[in-house]
Amino acid sequence: MASLAAAFAQLAITEGLSRKSRAYHDRRSAFYVQAFESEFGTSATDLEAWQAFCREVGATPGLSITKCKKALKGIHVNLINLLGHRYNPTVVPLIRFESFAHFRAYTRKHIFPKKKAKEDSFLKVLLRQIL
Repeated sequence: MASLAAAFAQLAITEGLSRKSRAYHDRRSAFYVQAFESEFGTSATDLEAWQAFCREVGATPGLSITKCKKALKGIHVNLINLLGHRYNPTVVPLIRFESFAHFRAYTRKHIFPKKKAKEDSFLKVLLRQIL
Protein backbone atom coordinates (compact mmCIF):
# COMPACT_ATOMS: atom_id res chain seq x y z
CA MET A 1 0.00 0.00 0.00
CA ALA A 2 1.35 3.43 -0.93
CA SER A 3 1.19 6.57 1.17
CA LEU A 4 -1.86 8.82 1.29
CA ALA A 5 0.10 11.50 -0.58
CA ALA A 6 0.87 8.97 -3.32
CA ALA A 7 -2.81 7.99 -3.45
CA PHE A 8 -3.74 11.63 -4.03
CA ALA A 9 -1.01 12.06 -6.65
CA GLN A 10 -2.43 9.07 -8.53
CA LEU A 11 -5.95 10.48 -8.25
CA ALA A 12 -4.76 13.84 -9.60
CA ILE A 13 -3.14 12.10 -12.57
CA THR A 14 -6.30 10.07 -13.19
CA GLU A 15 -8.38 13.26 -13.12
CA GLY A 16 -5.88 15.10 -15.32
CA LEU A 17 -5.13 17.80 -12.76
CA SER A 18 -2.04 19.98 -13.16
CA ARG A 19 -0.14 20.48 -9.91
CA LYS A 20 -0.11 24.26 -10.43
CA SER A 21 -3.83 24.53 -11.14
CA ARG A 22 -6.50 25.81 -8.78
CA ALA A 23 -8.51 22.64 -9.47
CA TYR A 24 -5.58 20.55 -8.17
CA HIS A 25 -5.41 22.48 -4.90
CA ASP A 26 -9.18 22.42 -4.45
CA ARG A 27 -9.25 18.66 -5.06
CA ARG A 28 -6.34 18.14 -2.66
CA SER A 29 -8.21 20.08 0.02
CA ALA A 30 -11.35 18.03 -0.47
CA PHE A 31 -9.31 14.80 -0.51
CA TYR A 32 -7.65 15.43 2.86
CA VAL A 33 -10.81 16.72 4.53
CA GLN A 34 -12.68 13.65 3.32
CA ALA A 35 -9.88 11.41 4.62
CA PHE A 36 -10.04 13.10 8.04
CA GLU A 37 -13.82 12.87 8.19
CA SER A 38 -13.81 9.18 7.31
CA GLU A 39 -11.29 8.49 10.08
CA PHE A 40 -12.58 10.76 12.86
CA GLY A 41 -16.02 12.04 11.88
CA THR A 42 -17.32 15.59 11.61
CA SER A 43 -18.99 16.36 14.93
CA ALA A 44 -17.16 18.49 17.48
CA THR A 45 -19.66 17.20 20.06
CA ASP A 46 -18.93 13.48 19.59
CA LEU A 47 -17.10 12.35 22.74
CA GLU A 48 -16.11 9.01 21.20
CA ALA A 49 -14.45 10.82 18.28
CA TRP A 50 -12.48 13.00 20.70
CA GLN A 51 -11.43 9.97 22.72
CA ALA A 52 -10.37 8.10 19.56
CA PHE A 53 -8.37 11.11 18.43
CA CYS A 54 -6.67 11.33 21.84
CA ARG A 55 -5.71 7.65 21.70
CA GLU A 56 -4.41 8.03 18.16
CA VAL A 57 -2.02 10.83 19.08
CA GLY A 58 -0.94 9.31 22.40
CA ALA A 59 -2.96 11.48 24.77
CA THR A 60 -4.98 10.02 27.62
CA PRO A 61 -8.64 10.25 26.60
CA GLY A 62 -10.80 12.27 28.96
CA LEU A 63 -14.26 11.44 30.21
CA SER A 64 -15.58 14.65 28.64
CA ILE A 65 -14.81 16.69 25.53
CA THR A 66 -13.34 19.43 27.72
CA LYS A 67 -10.97 16.92 29.34
CA CYS A 68 -10.01 15.55 25.91
CA LYS A 69 -9.20 19.08 24.73
CA LYS A 70 -7.06 19.63 27.83
CA ALA A 71 -5.24 16.34 27.20
CA LEU A 72 -4.47 17.51 23.66
CA LYS A 73 -3.15 20.96 24.70
CA GLY A 74 0.51 19.93 24.82
CA ILE A 75 0.33 17.45 21.95
CA HIS A 76 1.78 18.66 18.66
CA VAL A 77 0.91 16.51 15.63
CA ASN A 78 0.52 17.51 12.00
CA LEU A 79 -2.84 16.45 10.53
CA ILE A 80 -1.33 15.56 7.14
CA ASN A 81 1.22 13.31 8.86
CA LEU A 82 -1.50 11.82 11.09
CA LEU A 83 -3.67 10.93 8.10
CA GLY A 84 -0.68 9.46 6.26
CA HIS A 85 0.07 7.36 9.33
CA ARG A 86 -3.53 6.16 9.58
CA TYR A 87 -3.51 5.26 5.90
CA ASN A 88 -0.26 3.28 6.07
CA PRO A 89 1.42 3.10 9.50
CA THR A 90 4.29 0.93 8.28
CA VAL A 91 5.34 3.55 5.72
CA VAL A 92 4.48 6.78 7.56
CA PRO A 93 5.39 6.99 11.25
CA LEU A 94 3.33 9.34 13.40
CA ILE A 95 5.45 12.29 14.44
CA ARG A 96 4.77 13.81 17.86
CA PHE A 97 6.74 17.00 18.03
CA GLU A 98 8.51 17.83 21.28
CA SER A 99 7.92 21.54 20.91
CA PHE A 100 5.60 23.93 19.14
CA ALA A 101 8.60 25.36 17.28
CA HIS A 102 9.42 21.96 15.75
CA PHE A 103 5.76 21.41 14.94
CA ARG A 104 5.52 24.83 13.26
CA ALA A 105 8.67 24.27 11.16
CA TYR A 106 7.37 20.91 9.88
CA THR A 107 3.81 22.12 9.38
CA ARG A 108 4.82 25.02 7.15
CA LYS A 109 5.72 22.37 4.56
CA HIS A 110 2.77 20.07 5.30
CA ILE A 111 -0.21 22.37 5.63
CA PHE A 112 -3.71 21.00 6.05
CA PRO A 113 -6.20 22.88 3.85
CA LYS A 114 -7.42 25.48 6.34
CA LYS A 115 -10.36 26.89 4.38
CA LYS A 116 -11.98 23.47 3.95
CA ALA A 117 -11.06 22.42 7.48
CA LYS A 118 -12.90 25.39 8.95
CA GLU A 119 -16.10 24.06 7.35
CA ASP A 120 -15.82 20.89 9.47
CA SER A 121 -16.62 21.52 13.13
CA PHE A 122 -14.36 18.76 14.53
CA LEU A 123 -11.42 19.67 12.31
CA LYS A 124 -11.84 23.38 13.01
CA VAL A 125 -11.30 22.82 16.73
CA LEU A 126 -7.99 21.03 16.06
CA LEU A 127 -6.40 23.74 13.92
CA ARG A 128 -3.52 25.72 15.38
CA GLN A 129 -2.12 29.13 14.48
CA ILE A 130 1.43 28.50 13.22
CA LEU A 131 2.51 31.91 11.97
